[in-house]
Amino acid sequence: MLLKVGRHPYFGFIHGSERNQGSLVFDMKEKFRAPFGDRLIFGMFGRGFRPKIGSYNFIRTAFKRQLALGFSKRWSKKIAWRSKTMSPAEIIERKAVNLVKLVKREGAYHPYRMRG
Repeated sequence: MLLKVGRHPYFGFIHGSERNQGSLVFDMKEKFRAPFGDRLIFGMFGRGFRPKIGSYNFIRTAFKRQLALGFSKRWSKKIAWRSKTMSPAEIIERKAVNLVKLVKREGAYHPYRMRG
């Protein structure tokens, strides 16, 4: 998605570019981790789900599958955002476009705000 909007994924603002990883990717996902990732996991725990721990204290494969399925459903579900309905992927793409405009000094960047 970052390449699609003309940004190099290795040049980051928060995580820095010396890590030889997709630093800008980490910067972009940081804002969305709480509303889409953490909220899903805490919601599962709130509904009584307890993961089973396997050998070497790793989470068992069945729990990983449940997480992936839950995340996939949440990721494709359209939500209300700025008087429109969009999937989280579409919102992140919009935020990437806004970031490019900010860097080029052609627009402003407004952070994503999670609804309660």
